[in-house]
Amino acid sequence: MRRRSFYSSYKGRRSSRDKKLILFSTLLLIIVCAGAAFILLTDFIVFTSDGFRFTFQNEEEADIKQDENDDEDLNIVINGKPQDESDSSDPIISSLPPVAGVIDDISNILSATYAKGLASAALERGCTTLCFSIKDESGVLQIPITSAYSSQGGQSSDADAIKQSLEIFDQYDNLYLAAYITCFADDRATEAFPQNAVTTQSGSVWIDSSGHAYIDPYSDMAREYLCDIIDSCARAGFDMVILDGLAFPTSGSLSQAIYSSEDTPENRQAVIAKILSEIKATADSHSIAVSVVLDDPLSDGTVSGQNIEKLAPYCHTLFCRGSVGDMSFASISQALAQSSCLPGCISGGAFDTQEGDISFIGEYLKP
Repeated sequence: MRRRSFYSSYKGRRSSRDKKLILFSTLLLIIVCAGAAFILLTDFIVFTSDGFRFTFQNEEEADIKQDENDDEDLNIVINGKPQDESDSSDPIISSLPPVAGVIDDISNILSATYAKGLASAALERGCTTLCFSIKDESGVLQIPITSAYSSQGGQSSDADAIKQSLEIFDQYDNLYLAAYITCFADDRATEAFPQNAVTTQSGSVWIDSSGHAYIDPYSDMAREYLCDIIDSCARAGFDMVILDGLAFPTSGSLSQAIYSSEDTPENRQAVIAKILSEIKATADSHSIAVSVVLDDPLSDGTVSGQNIEKLAPYCHTLFCRGSVGDMSFASISQALAQSSCLPGCISGGAFDTQEGDISFIGEYLKP
């Protein structure tokens, strides 16, 4: 009888190939299991700057809490006020008192002693506002400005020093600053950008009876440059801008003036109102007020483009030149009877407090 040989059932040592196959199969199984676990646990893994951790919160609940945390993080307090608190609540827009002001040369405030003396004298006489011309017909700005229409020589050499000097008035709570701006009569800007100037038939720059060139009110520059100036006034600390010459020219050889758009009385009034509306929007963004000096309150605005009814909604005050007893002031007062816009006058005489809801600006303070 033949003995069973156990040798035949022994397969011998496994080859290296078989070992590798088993090892590969094991690793593959581990990878598959790990992948499945990762997919199932993804919703519960939270990655942080320190690594990751597991959480078994519902994803939607976690999102809600994260949103709440985000809201809390955004409510940053700066100088005692939440960051998202709007400055548009500044009461200066709605409650700036009638202007009781005096005009002075802004270069005078480069002397701190003079500036403080002016403020004290103004307050003693019941003055609420100091007015400074920051741009006249020359086109030179007395404060720094950033604009695509800035030009060489278009800014005073003292502009930065003047802006810094204006900070002296921050200590006077009941005293406002008004920037007096000559709008379209501008020798500097029209020289630098003649394509945006009022021209003649020959293409040369048109000038008025006083020898000043004008920015074309129909041009984009008229609107954009003034808004840049308003922005600069706000950043310099002014509480109000008073716009003089926000009008088409009314003196000189008017029939020789050529504009870049169809020029009709209706279009003139429409473009002046549109420019003022955009100026007001810029001023509102900084919580400062806007006033306008009327070229001729007794006219119908067909030449100047100034229509009282269209301008009043954007203004704190509509000024005329002269005294309270003049017909021009009476005309403005009557036209504004049902408006929140105040009537005002700019006098060549001394500052003197006026009775009632009217604005008044004098050229110097009474002793």
